[in-house]
Amino acid sequence: MSVMSGSEVRAESKSGGQLPDQPPVLPPVEPPSARFIVQLFVVPALIVLAIVGVWLLFGKLTAQQEDWQTVVSRLQSTNPDVRWRAAMSLAQLLASESEETTATSGVQRRRLADNPQAAAALARLTRERLDSVATTANVAEDQLQQIVFLTRALAMFSTTEITLPVLSAAIEPGRPELVRQSGLAAVAILLDRSHRRGVPVADEKLVELVLTASEDSSRAVRQLAAFVLGLLEGEKPRQRLLEMLHAGDRLVRLNAACALARNGSAEGFAELRNVLNEELREAGRGREGRRLTEEQYAQQIAVGNAFQAIQDLASRFSEDQRKELEEILSRLAREHPDVYFQMQARKTLGALRRTAAER
Repeated sequence: MSVMSGSEVRAESKSGGQLPDQPPVLPPVEPPSARFIVQLFVVPALIVLAIVGVWLLFGKLTAQQEDWQTVVSRLQSTNPDVRWRAAMSLAQLLASESEETTATSGVQRRRLADNPQAAAALARLTRERLDSVATTANVAEDQLQQIVFLTRALAMFSTTEITLPVLSAAIEPGRPELVRQSGLAAVAILLDRSHRRGVPVADEKLVELVLTASEDSSRAVRQLAAFVLGLLEGEKPRQRLLEMLHAGDRLVRLNAACALARNGSAEGFAELRNVLNEELREAGRGREGRRLTEEQYAQQIAVGNAFQAIQDLASRFSEDQRKELEEILSRLAREHPDVYFQMQARKTLGALRRTAAER
């Protein structure tokens, strides 16, 4: 048997001859497709990133849990500076949780904002600071600001049975005006949250304190009291709101009208109409590009509250009242220089017209 040399093999190949027992020709080599690269590299990388992300998330939650437990323990310190810094840290944790919207953050919020231990620790510190400024004499500004901060932080807890007694103490007669304002604002946040959850708060002592605040010499305290009265159950708050519809202060009257609207009463119709007419006149004078005064800023908030009140009462107005409001709202939707106010006027107008069509 003869053996072919390498040169003979090459010559035979070039001549087109077939080599004995030659394997089939290999398929052509092609570069990998983009899909293949994604499957080979990118998909595994995403899986790894997801695993790392979950690991980091649980690590963060564990760290946050340790943080609030540490903060609560510091609230028990005998050092007032340590307690104050701990209160600030706790408020920051609560605020950061309230801004998150993921399902995991909801679990974390229940662990902290619904935590009675954390609420009780902050309540004790708030009570201590309130007792230190029981009267208006010689109260330093930084002391007042600390109480404002603490009451607002305390309102973020949902443990009403722990927080409400302390917040009620903040609005007692004789407290500094800024403390009473802050206390009323915090009570409003707490009551509004309970109201939205369908669990109204019944507290006779709180009712009496807010009724007293509604007759305070401070305009700001009376305005806040009118708002809070609309969140309280019972005939006494309602009767006081009806009286406040005739108060000398315009914003007190409007707050009373909006508070009544929150409870399904259209008895504040005249004030709702008046604030819309005032806005129409103000828009006609033109304020675009000008810096708002404090009164004008308050007017804008008042108009927003009036829009909401009218939407809530759309089915409660008489035919004449509805037509009167529709005329004003139509003009605001056409003539107001602010696009946002135009949109809100159209939305409110739509609510009235839908109700009329359903009758």
